[in-house]
Amino acid sequence: MAHKRLRRGALFAAGTALAAVATAPVMAAPAAAAAAACVTVATGTSWGVDYVTVRNGCSTTQRVKVIILAGDDSGCTSLAPGKSMTHRHVTGRYQTIQFC
Repeated sequence: MAHKRLRRGALFAAGTALAAVATAPVMAAPAAAAAAACVTVATGTSWGVDYVTVRNGCSTTQRVKVIILAGDDSGCTSLAPGKSMTHRHVTGRYQTIQFC
């Protein structure tokens, strides 16, 4: 009998630990979504050169990277609150930004 209780206890503990690990990434998602909501992107063309301007409207510094499909990506750039950066590219087209 003691063996069965021990095994059930071990299974319960393992299941609880697994549930805690499985929910950890879900808890991190709102922070990323909040950061994405206050960082804005504008694209355009000037004198035949395409550009992407990223502005940080957040209250904290954000690290962003512009991803260009079939072109040169920007480096990872720190943007203080209220600051912006512009990435110019001749080839490819804007795809997305990544937080880095």
